Amino acid sequence: MIARLARFVPTPLVRLAVRMMTWVPALRPGFERLAATIAAGEGTIQRGIGKGLRFRADVAVAGYRLGTTEPEFQQALADHIRPGHVVYDLGANVGFYTVLCARLVGPEGRVVAVEPFPASAEAVRHNAALNAFETVEVVEAAIGAEPGRAWLSTAQGDPVTFRLADDRTGSGIEVALTSVDALVASGHPPPDVVKVDVEGVEVAALRGMAQTLADHRPLVIVEVHHAVADFPDAVAQVTEPLGYRATTLDGSPMPRGGVRAHVVLTPT
Repeated sequence: MIARLARFVPTPLVRLAVRMMTWVPALRPGFERLAATIAAGEGTIQRGIGKGLRFRADVAVAGYRLGTTEPEFQQALADHIRPGHVVYDLGANVGFYTVLCARLVGPEGRVVAVEPFPASAEAVRHNAALNAFETVEVVEAAIGAEPGRAWLSTAQGDPVTFRLADDRTGSGIEVALTSVDALVASGHPPPDVVKVDVEGVEVAALRGMAQTLADHRPLVIVEVHHAVADFPDAVAQVTEPLGYRATTLDGSPMPRGGVRAHVVLTPT
């Protein structure tokens, strides 16, 4: 019932509720319970470019089912992805952006979803199957600079924020590690668009796609987290020599100094 009623709540009010959890920490438990209720089970995405798609969240993110998660980023995907494109979804989590991209590329395109946490990777497969998206391939691995093995920390308790870690003393699992260059070299079709949301290892992901950038010139959209202060240096070293221009979603210059932002790397 709550999930059905939520469709009538204006999108700005939904986004205000999310911000209020940060402004007033005491409200967080109540909002999180409400989010879990809205996200529970299978349902239909209610707004945004995924409107009408079937989805099972498996995480307490109400915005997935409501379709209100990161509307500016959703619009950027719609602006840049065309039918027939190949999209790499790096850090697919439970597949919200995977299914949006699958809709955008259509039956002639392809989406390669890369996700290291087994339960989340299975959720991506499930959500693709719910919508009969046979163009989605799930690669169960983490993204880095080169193939290998890595430690995925699960100490955060929420699959949305699981991340690679050097310290293996906390809770976590060992996972396979790959790179965009390795995926292309192994026979996957080269990407036209790469979406990156890898919880702090953006620099390694960028270094691991240098050959693909040089050879195939995909557009890259990266969610850069607060802690990644060296991302602008990586852009200067890896992408600028290849003729890429770095901006935010609205076309303004890329911020520096560990500011959370979506950075668009556009070949020129």
